Amino acid sequence: MDHHCPYIYNCVGANNQLSFTIFSWAVLVVGFCTLYFQCYAWAEYGQVWYYKFSFIHTGIFLLLDTYVCIGQVAQATKNLTTNERMNLDRYDYLKDAAGSYYNPFSRGWKMNVLEFLRIKKALTEEDISLLGVLAI
Repeated sequence: MDHHCPYIYNCVGANNQLSFTIFSWAVLVVGFCTLYFQCYAWAEYGQVWYYKFSFIHTGIFLLLDTYVCIGQVAQATKNLTTNERMNLDRYDYLKDAAGSYYNPFSRGWKMNVLEFLRIKKALTEEDISLLGVLAI
């Protein structure tokens, strides 16, 4: 499990990160459509208080969802989960011998995105350990 998401009331993990990302982007598209129709209603029917309130509410929601969408894409390019990103300093496997950040599962942003989209098979921990033995 990566983390529990209160927005979808479910856990986001290895088998549903792509689904969560698609869901987040779909919510963003629907949010922009909502904003468009709110602007239309505002222009058509005047500046009623509940149009202003819903416009501000939708704007705040869109900012938060944009942050989630961009964060998911950034994590996909780095081959990180949300849990790993938030706890980089706590996980020893994300550090090199000097204690600096190093992700052994990252294979470059293109390959990471292909793995995230499930076009290429992701490396397992055994694959990583074999690569480390072969490099010696």
